[in-house]
Formats: sequence, structure tokens, C-alpha cells
Amino acid sequence: MKPKFCFFTDPVLLEEQQPDEAFGPLPALDSHDRFQCTDLHSAVAGAPVVAICDGQLRAVVDEAGTGLNLILKPDGQMPFDFPFVTYFLYKGVDRASLLAADMIVAENSAPDIELINILHEIWRANGNSGSPDKSVLGLDLGTGSDAADYADDEPIDRLFYGYPKERPPVHVTGGQRLARFGAQFGFEILVEQIGRQPPLKYARSTRTIMSASQAIAPSLNAAIAFLDRHDNREAVLGFVDPCAFWGSFFRAGLDASDASSAVAVPPGQIYATILCGTGGEQHAAFRNRNRAYLDIRNEHGQSMNYYRTATVGNDIRLGFEDQDPLTPLDYYQTGWPCCWMQGVTIPTLPDPGQMRVRFALPATDYSRPLSYVSVGHVIPSSGAALRPMTAQERFIDREPGSDPVYLLPGEIAVPMRPGTSPDFAASYQRIHHFKRPRPGADTTPPALAADPDNLAPVPTSWLDNILPLPGAPILAGSGSETVIKTYADVVLVPEGAAFATAAFVARPGFAQDASYVYLFLFPTARLLRKTSKKDPVLIPGPPSLQLAKDFFTDFLANSMGGSFSVEIINPGYSSLTPAGTMVRIVRGKPDEDDLIVVILKRIDYEPAVLAPDNSSRVLEGTGWLSVRLSDTPKGRSYCEGVAAYTRLTSPTAPAAGDKIVRTSLTPFSTLYGHADP
Repeated sequence: MKPKFCFFTDPVLLEEQQPDEAFGPLPALDSHDRFQCTDLHSAVAGAPVVAICDGQLRAVVDEAGTGLNLILKPDGQMPFDFPFVTYFLYKGVDRASLLAADMIVAENSAPDIELINILHEIWRANGNSGSPDKSVLGLDLGTGSDAADYADDEPIDRLFYGYPKERPPVHVTGGQRLARFGAQFGFEILVEQIGRQPPLKYARSTRTIMSASQAIAPSLNAAIAFLDRHDNREAVLGFVDPCAFWGSFFRAGLDASDASSAVAVPPGQIYATILCGTGGEQHAAFRNRNRAYLDIRNEHGQSMNYYRTATVGNDIRLGFEDQDPLTPLDYYQTGWPCCWMQGVTIPTLPDPGQMRVRFALPATDYSRPLSYVSVGHVIPSSGAALRPMTAQERFIDREPGSDPVYLLPGEIAVPMRPGTSPDFAASYQRIHHFKRPRPGADTTPPALAADPDNLAPVPTSWLDNILPLPGAPILAGSGSETVIKTYADVVLVPEGAAFATAAFVARPGFAQDASYVYLFLFPTARLLRKTSKKDPVLIPGPPSLQLAKDFFTDFLANSMGGSFSVEIINPGYSSLTPAGTMVRIVRGKPDEDDLIVVILKRIDYEPAVLAPDNSSRVLEGTGWLSVRLSDTPKGRSYCEGVAAYTRLTSPTAPAAGDKIVRTSLTPFSTLYGHADP
């Protein structure tokens, strides 16, 4: 059955959105730049809170102590390419619409709020009598001896994993009415961001505003202050503009609910009915309705020039349809790693509902970059309709052009608003700008030039940092359980004899049990696939945090349909490589790629990587694993890897021009392994 997706409230009731209510940068305050991650709205009091999709529901008291915020963890994802949504946050819920003091309001007292009767049914099913108390919604979590477990800096995940088994989240169905909003309310969409777990303070706030200093105050810790100022801005990548989210239903359609029923909004009506609302184009419900986001990530999943490399710079080049030359655009024009196309001159379009966007990304140091479009569309030919990309169309391989600083243009397509006056319709695109070696390059890249502004990890291999550092502890299971975290984000793995031209894109994962840490890669798409193989299928299903009895016999057996074999690679250890290190090549069905699993002892891995000392900082997103598979000589499988990460340390005294001191640490030296035929 096709999953049901609904708008989060009754669109008819939304008033015109004001400038300071929309998702995006706010005016600076107290020498700090600010970015609002909440989409705020005003409406006639009593607007319904509608479940966007099937999912698990919790409630928290807001930071003012007077209102409620609801947290919906979706059971599935959207019927189109989009960043993996971890949570929908409803803010400004009218507490009285659900609670009378600390008890759920009487059953059938508000027929238009279906959640009330659901909570009463759950209460009775657990053998209770009378009206349910607030514990049914999880509102008692963190109010007693467990307060430290649910502090503001603890992850939102705690509400949905490891909770008391007698108080599980409430399951709701898409389209159900959950409560009523107050006169002003907010909505946020949290998406997966490897290395960062959204804290509970996001769920409790009435609006989430990120702040980053505009200047570095003189101090002995200038290096760390420099990094913090830069890195704090990356936190906005854990959110997506709700307007772009709703606009992305332009091919799928969406349901919209009023106080008593749900009405299907056809794909062609999303812009007018949802983004503009009943006020029309001049009084739209969403100010960002004509904003097309262009999210470009580097090889480690951060924003395009996160490492501030001089060669890359901040500029990209854009052109629409056949416009030439392309126009430079500062990717960080807002001061934040959040770039969009809006308010530009639009050419005459062959089809007013869609437009080709040509983009030229910067070349990178000592590499031939490869672009991969994880969220995007294409217009395959003149007169054809915009559609999602195929697996091979997502790879955009370009050489440098006449200007060696930029690659030759690639192309995606974006939806345009209906009507005779061309303009963007809200949408979201994501492009990964991967590094990879140039053809014929040595396996060891050149050392980085001495540049105090360059934050990049010190490279030791072309495959350094394939798997990003988790950055925050995952929730612990019992001693007999394996905790497994899989991700939706993608990494690029160059491979084989054609090291610079053959590669596959994979989804990373991380697991741990009482003794071992498992690092693994699920291949999802291949560049220049041999004709004897088909495009691989996503093996692990939706990214998740889950518990299993055993990594191989339980998790992998379920993920791969029970059909796989494990090839043991025999590592050649140096004196610095922990003796317990193991490498396994998991072979699936004949038409699937190999799954790489590297197993490390927790006692060796965690003290160095997961719990670094406080005297220096691990650069967010630097990695712990590089892996290379070789297919020569024929008949043997080779694997080489190194667990490594980079720390940034502050000099004991400031030196002219010396902002960052980089130290490349390799707790395990390179290991090599082979399997005889």
C-alpha cells in the first residue's frame, strides 16, 4: 500500500509569513551571525496538528514550560529522492488541546483530535482505568532520577531508543489529527548529519536559532576559536527548509487536512495550494516559495569548501538553459553553508514548468573530482518531462575546462512555478563533490601546502577518511547486544586496477558489541559498471539505529536476505597494529557488490578515536577508515586500509598567521591482507 503523506496543518488557515518567520539567515545580533532553522507560522487559533506520515510520536514540554512540542519519527521516507528525515518537530502546540492538568483530556471530548482516543485505548490496553496520565506521551521521561539521561544536550534519540519498555512511543498514522496549534507555531525538519546527533534542546525550543561569531577574539586558543566559528555554521545542515520539503512533492502529490477530512492535492497544485495558500501569490503562506536550494557537499559530507582549501575557493558557476558564459556565485553568500537560487533573471523556457540548470564546480587539489547527484532531476531530451535521474545519470564526470579552476559544466533540472512569469518553485537538490586521484596518480597524494587557513586532514592515502567519524556516542546496548547504526549518506570508494576511473558509491555503517567495533560499507551505485553486473540494490533498508544479537548471523542475514558468504582476509600486521584487527569481505548474490567489513577491538579503537582527550580536538568529519580492494592479480582478493584521524591543536602562544596546527594521528598503522584462491 502506498504510504500516505499529509501537510502538517490546514493550509487554508495559514496567514502570510513574515520575513523573520521564514527558514534562513536572520539579522546579526551582538556580533553574531544567526540562522533560523524553524519555519514559523501564524494562524487562527485551533489550527490542527496533522501527522505527516506513519510514525512514532513523543511529546515534550517546551522551554517556557507552558506549551507542548510534538516529535514524529517517521516509519518510512518520502516517495522521491530527499535527505533522510530523522524527525519532524511540531512547535507551539496548544497544551490544553491534549492535557487537563497532568491527565489526558476526556475521551470523545474533541472528536476532531484523533490522538486523544488513541491514548485512551493504549491506557486501557495496558490494564489501567480512568483517564491516562501524561506518561502515555512520554512527558514523564527526565522528570525524576533519570533527569540526566534527558538533559538538553542529550540526543533526541533517547526518546525513541532505550526508553522504559512500559512506555513506548505512540504509533500514529499519516493524516491523523494529533492536537491543535496555538496562534503562533513552528515546524522543523531534522535530517541525518553524520557526526552530529540533534540534541533534545532542539525539540524543547520554541524556535531553533544557530549563532556563530563574526570575528575571532584574541586568545591563546585562537585556533580552536577559528574552527568553532567555522564549524558551528555546519549545524544548519542538520535541517531542511520545510518550504523546500513541501515543494518537493511536485511530482508525488500530497494530502491536505482541514478540521475533519483530508483532500488530495494533485502534483500540479502543490505550489498554489500549499506554498501560496488561499492568500494568493502576493500573500503567500511561505516566503521561500521561489527558492531552489543547491546543497553541495565535499567528500566527507560537509559543505563544499568546509576545509577552506585555497584551490577550491567559495565560488561555483551557474547558467540556465543555454546561457553562456556561466555566472559566478559565492556558495557561502549568506555567510552560512546554505546556498540557493532565487531572484535571478530567468530565460525564456521551452517548458514553463521546468528548467535545466548548468553548473561548474571547482577543481580540487591533485585530483579529478567526481560529482554525484543524490537528490536531483534531469530533462532527458527536448520536450521531455523532468524526471528522477537513473543510477548512471547521477555520476557527472567532468575534466577542467578552459579555466582550469573550474570543471566543465554538469546539468540537473529544477521545477518552475506554474504560470507565464517564470520563477523557481521551492525545491531541494544535493550534489556530492568527491575527490579522487587523477589517472596515473601515485597511491599516495602530495602533501598539503602550508596554508594556515586550510582545515583539511593531512592525507596519507587517496582513500583516507571514507567513513566519517561518528562524533557523538551511539546509545549503548547491553553486553549481549550489538548496536548497529546505518546511514543514508553516501561515500565514494575508488577501486581496482582502474583506480582513477572506476568507483562505487556506498552507504556507511557502524556497529559495536561488547568486544568489537565493525565499520562497513553497503555499495549502492557503481561508475562504469561491467556489463555482466546490474546496478546493485540498496541492501540495508532505511537507515536506522537498532539492536541485534549478532552482527553477521542476525543483522547481515536479515539485510541480505540470508544469502551471502564471508571471505576472511588475513592481515599482515605491523608492531603497531592491534592483533585483533580483522577484515571480512562479504559476498552477496552474483549481481551485487562486495560488502567491506573491518573489525577492530573496542579496547584498542575507542580510547583513541571515540573518546579523545580534551587537549586537542578531532576535526569534525575526518575519518577512521580507508579501504582499497584490488582485482589484480586475478584470483586473489586484496584489501589495504588504515584507521586514521586528524586532530587540531592550539599553539601555546599565538604566532603571526598561524591559526591551525594539524596533527595526523594513526592509532593503527596500515594493514594489508590477501586471500589466496
